[in-house]
Amino acid sequence: MNQSIIQELNNLINQEYAIEINCSKSIVLDSYNEGELNENYYNPSAYKENRRSKPDSLKKDLREMLNFITTEIIGYGTLEKYYNECFNYSDDDFIVMKQINGDNKEPSAEEVELWKAEDMCLYNEYTQVSVMINGTKIGFELLSKLIESQELLRGVQHG
Repeated sequence: MNQSIIQELNNLINQEYAIEINCSKSIVLDSYNEGELNENYYNPSAYKENRRSKPDSLKKDLREMLNFITTEIIGYGTLEKYYNECFNYSDDDFIVMKQINGDNKEPSAEEVELWKAEDMCLYNEYTQVSVMINGTKIGFELLSKLIESQELLRGVQHG
């Protein structure tokens, strides 16, 4: 195929980006003395968001989408808070883990003490976040560079 046709196609494709973010969620029973015991819940499509973006707004749109997911959907806090506290990624996705009680809420200090005494069950909730742009999965290091986050870039160097 003629190289100029491929260039023309690439120019057309790169005028707009289709961003797709998928989240899966897993909840695992956690024992203070024995660690994680068994998975109680798994949803491979817990949340999905799609957005179209122009090249000049890609960074802003990605940051906005990821902050919405970590803050509103996962209930953890901002993307920067996540990376400052518990950097974790696997297979080019990133994973947010938080401890929850039986009501899917953050446990109180009293509930944590009861959990430590093995008088209450708490759970670890894992949300795996996957990002695709124009149908291609974006690896964590490239995602970090795209949104130009110093917190993310530090995590990649130390992760």
